[in-house]
Amino acid sequence: MKKLQKFLALAVCIAILIGILAYPAHASNDTSGVSEGILAIQQIYPEGTVCTNTTQEFRINAHGPCYIMAAQGCWGFAVKFVAEYYGYDLKQSIPATWLEINKSVSSQYPKAAYTTARESVQIGDILAVVNPGHAMVVISMDETGVTIGEGNYGGHVHYGRRLSYEAIDQNVAYIFRIMPPVRDGSAHENCPCHRFSDMPAYGTPEHEAIDWAFTHKPQKLTAGTSGTTFSPAETVTRAQALTFLWKAFGEPEPITRACPFKDVKMGSYYYKAVLWAVENGVTAGTSAVTFSPNQTCNRSEILTFIYRALGSPVCNCGNPFSDVMDGKWYARTAAWAYDNCIEVGAQGAFCPKTACTRASTILYIYRALEHKALATAAP
Repeated sequence: MKKLQKFLALAVCIAILIGILAYPAHASNDTSGVSEGILAIQQIYPEGTVCTNTTQEFRINAHGPCYIMAAQGCWGFAVKFVAEYYGYDLKQSIPATWLEINKSVSSQYPKAAYTTARESVQIGDILAVVNPGHAMVVISMDETGVTIGEGNYGGHVHYGRRLSYEAIDQNVAYIFRIMPPVRDGSAHENCPCHRFSDMPAYGTPEHEAIDWAFTHKPQKLTAGTSGTTFSPAETVTRAQALTFLWKAFGEPEPITRACPFKDVKMGSYYYKAVLWAVENGVTAGTSAVTFSPNQTCNRSEILTFIYRALGSPVCNCGNPFSDVMDGKWYARTAAWAYDNCIEVGAQGAFCPKTACTRASTILYIYRALEHKALATAAP
């Protein structure tokens, strides 16, 4: 049976390469025109490396919304190849977009403009063919076409096949483009937060979320920790996290004036935020008479604040995390956050007690509110 499965897998690969990719192309090991960066990645995945079909999950940040991409074989190779070429940490979310050519890409995905392959294709683009599926990385370009790298060419990594621009226009379904990082965020004068010297790299989800928070209407969520610093890695307290959320909702005026918590003093910057949260079932405090405003806020707490503030949206997905036990007070929150790509964890773990930073807190609120990660409100 195993021999038969291997034979069938090989037959599929051959069908892909002979049938779907039967447009003008030829094999070559010529590396002229290939950048040093591409050649460096080719050394990590050398010619002839056996392709693995192990499914891998990648977190794709598409201009704010986060999607989970499950990839294997040629797709897994292509995403890893390009992400490592750009220097991304595969444990973090990767900025990307789609370009439609001969297949409609789901409307939920942001798309870049496409005219012709000659005008639109870039080095590092992943060219996608469907029915059967195959993914190829553009590793170099010239006047007549592109040179590609493939992770499942007869079951092995192969470099050097050529595709003409006309062949791409006629046969490729769409392009998946991982966006290159901008290394010097301070150089972008149009960035709302360009005055902060410690911002996350320009183009990252965290940077985009902080820009949103800084320009949020009618009230910005934060003005930074000084005139030149944002302190993205600084941990937040329960009071700070809840105040961010309250501002994101427009600083609604609470109806009640008496606070049930002895450790929340009238006149404190978070007083109205706590009153609003209690009124709307966002928090019940750490006890009947304490809120613990100066206690570090962890992942399960901030995500639960957001989840409840949105009306506890219904989530019918199962528990995806190995460290979230059924019945835990944050179990529904964790499932909802995963299902809406607000927080997908790492290696199957939610890590509920992880301390939240200013950057991660803003990112969670941004993903949940600005991109409306909502299901039907619970009755």
